[in-house]
Amino acid sequence: MPEGVSVHVPVNQNKTIYFTPYIKPFGTDYNLYNDFRWNYCASAGTRIGIFASKNVMVAPEIGAKYTVQHPSGTGGRTNIFAGIGLWFQMKGEQ
Repeated sequence: MPEGVSVHVPVNQNKTIYFTPYIKPFGTDYNLYNDFRWNYCASAGTRIGIFASKNVMVAPEIGAKYTVQHPSGTGGRTNIFAGIGLWFQMKGEQ
């Protein structure tokens, strides 16, 4: 079973900018700061992928994540996050 689903939608004709909404209902996080190290989490958000060169993409992202903090399924927490990713394409031209 996949962790989530995303859709890559090209924004421009050259396909150098992509809009990528995603939903990940079956995630897990490893937390170093509590007794319950592995926590179930679900997240949704969007990313804008911008190819800086043929094989490098910069991807600012924003989303929300719900993390269950306790094994009984109670005590969950919702966080809003933002970040930026750097992606390297390892394969050759298509």
